[in-house]
Amino acid sequence: MKTKINTMLACLLVSVAISRAVEVGEVQITFKVVDDSGKPVPGATVGMSLIQLKNPLGQRVLENATKTQLNSITDKEGGAVIKNSSISPEVYYGVPPMPGYYYTRASEFKFRRVENNQWQPWNPTVTIVLKPIINPIPMYAKETLNLTIPENVKPVGYDLQMGDWVTPYGKGLTSDFNFNLERQFTSVTQVFSATLTLTFSNDGDGIQTIPPEASTGSDLRSPRFAPENGYESKLVERTYRESERKPIVKEPKAGQKYFFRVRTKKDDQGKIVSALYGKIYGDINFDFFSPKTIVAFTYYLNPELNSRNMEFDPKQNLFKNLPSLEQVSAP
Repeated sequence: MKTKINTMLACLLVSVAISRAVEVGEVQITFKVVDDSGKPVPGATVGMSLIQLKNPLGQRVLENATKTQLNSITDKEGGAVIKNSSISPEVYYGVPPMPGYYYTRASEFKFRRVENNQWQPWNPTVTIVLKPIINPIPMYAKETLNLTIPENVKPVGYDLQMGDWVTPYGKGLTSDFNFNLERQFTSVTQVFSATLTLTFSNDGDGIQTIPPEASTGSDLRSPRFAPENGYESKLVERTYRESERKPIVKEPKAGQKYFFRVRTKKDDQGKIVSALYGKIYGDINFDFFSPKTIVAFTYYLNPELNSRNMEFDPKQNLFKNLPSLEQVSAP
């Protein structure tokens, strides 16, 4: 965390250097550290980094600026207060790696202005969520960097457990994901359209987005359980340019994460009796600029029937001997 904060502060020092007027004021933040159930986390070290004047009576210039990190330990209610002076409205805060919890990346808080020698808003409450390590499990986890779609305008199945296209294009046996690519492309500077449609093989299979706020900066970027309901039967990814004068459009917008359900079986009443659940970190990207289109995504598949646990143990990947670029380290 210290290295990441130092990188942020280095950028901040540059912005201070080119600023014509630098204000000085006291900053105070009350931190509240909780787990993902809202329970306070006592004994956590909260660090806050800011930029100060080395000589308070000196000039308000970069040569008189210094980086400072202040720490405070949370009390039994998970609270900690940090106060000091700053010459910049931005401060950075975080909790270093803590036993029993997933690491949460450093964040920024930006004050608005100085009033009565205090940065406003004065003494805001900032909540830091640490996700405890509870039940990490083995999964099939893989980053598909060079997965070439073998056919266009035709659904092609991908087997998540085998990590390959289904026969005759690969060694896969079960079509968990079906990719259908349609493209009309000459050049990125001209009108073009490329659509990748993801569908599934079974009634009840599907996909849904993970809310952006679910990660809270944690290495565990998803809720720890996949939902029971809300899965859609297909996902359409489209990239296009409507005219040479218009920008390239990507739908849906970048920065998505997904839950999915596959191999679903239902009883005579339509109730799900078994299924496999998984997640995708990041977008499902496809490179259609070359004749052979590559689709890339990072997926996790829980192999236990009906288990919705999404807490992956990176030391227990069920894929063995993956190339280094296809290996997954995030839980």
